[in-house]
Amino acid sequence: MALKEKGIAAEFLSSTQTSHAKNKIYEDLESGRPSLKLLYVTPELIATPGFSSKLTKLHARGLLHLIAIDE
Repeated sequence: MALKEKGIAAEFLSSTQTSHAKNKIYEDLESGRPSLKLLYVTPELIATPGFSSKLTKLHARGLLHLIAIDE
């Protein structure tokens, strides 16, 4: 990912990733101080109850500042 090459902590979640890769991202998001600054996800993933719950928790902790959806 080009953003990583520029030093920006960015990741993506997609169906093409292994469970291990996805779990590492989820663990980071659930940590006390996530390192990710930008996370690309599909609109379909955002709409799932499980992921929506993760976003709600991040927002409650003051760690979610923007959601942009491009479909």
